Amino acid sequence: MPDAKHIQVYDTTLRDGCQSEDVSLTVEDKVTIAQRLDDLGFDYIEGGWPGSNDRDAAFFKEIKKIKIRHAKIAAFGSTRRSGVRPAADRNLQLLLRTGTQVATVVGKTWDMHVREALRIPLNENLEILNDTIAFLKKNFDEAIFDAEHFFDGYFHNPEYALACLKAVDDAGVTLIALCDTNGGRLPGEIAPRSIARSEFTAITTRTSRSPTRLPACARARCRCRGRSTASARDAATRTWFR
Repeated sequence: MPDAKHIQVYDTTLRDGCQSEDVSLTVEDKVTIAQRLDDLGFDYIEGGWPGSNDRDAAFFKEIKKIKIRHAKIAAFGSTRRSGVRPAADRNLQLLLRTGTQVATVVGKTWDMHVREALRIPLNENLEILNDTIAFLKKNFDEAIFDAEHFFDGYFHNPEYALACLKAVDDAGVTLIALCDTNGGRLPGEIAPRSIARSEFTAITTRTSRSPTRLPACARARCRCRGRSTASARDAATRTWFR
């Protein structure tokens, strides 16, 4: 892990950047852009979602032929489906076929989405998150969790949103990205109930060298009221916000 003064940049141009009516990149375009991003010093380049279209799957084949000097190529996907083991999940298998060092998966952290979109019990979603990350950690160097709609979820049900992060942390997640997916929450809405009242403003992640635990205030509603805790002081602080 880099020191606390080092900022790592994870670029999503080749996936999020293509989600527009007027953008249609060829495989060659995507490879060229990836090379330029690497030249600029980006740390991670998300190549796309191999389970969504053939073009993204082809990109991962072509990028293997290119010498990438600095960046790590990440494949993007979603957590396993309900009732399906990770090893049998088509999306996760497609991530494996990319041969990348890094896998990033998006998962539900807002209880409303678990109930209304997935239509599964809240505890089952926690199992899905844990199973998926555990599977990825066995097959990739790094497993990144994209906590979808985290701040919406935290605003409405902080205990459950944090339980989702705890589920992936227990599975050995490399990095947790806390996402304000639709820009739906202003800082003033989150701050009064935020874990930012503690020394740390974010949920922590772990590395292979220095495993960490979530700080006490991240395992339940913040009760520290501005006081530091040993677990918070000792925790790593590399967390990304998107």
